[in-house]
Amino acid sequence: MDVRDVAGGCLLAAERGRSGESYLLGGHYARIPELLAMAGKVSGKGDLPVMPLWLARAAVPAIGGWAALRGRRPFYTGYSLRTLTGNGLFSSEKARRELGYAPWELEETVRDMVMWLQRAE
Repeated sequence: MDVRDVAGGCLLAAERGRSGESYLLGGHYARIPELLAMAGKVSGKGDLPVMPLWLARAAVPAIGGWAALRGRRPFYTGYSLRTLTGNGLFSSEKARRELGYAPWELEETVRDMVMWLQRAE
């Protein structure tokens, strides 16, 4: 989900939302291989590898240790894996209908995220 969608959706809810109502603000659903393909294309790095989930889970301690030695954040954590594999299918239709909520296009979000990460390196 794009942080711009969260901020914009919160403003829309404050301006147009009905008292006592709740609104789900979601982006576009995509699987990790799809996101990596978009990121690879945008970054110019081509196809990015997709690690099997069982291997990613097994590597969590090593990745965390390596990041700690380097004084950096780990590339991913056990929590981030649980979040990525949880149920991400929910509807923002009510927010779209009642608030005029419209999330950014996924490709644009991925492009901007890749550019931000490249600048942060």
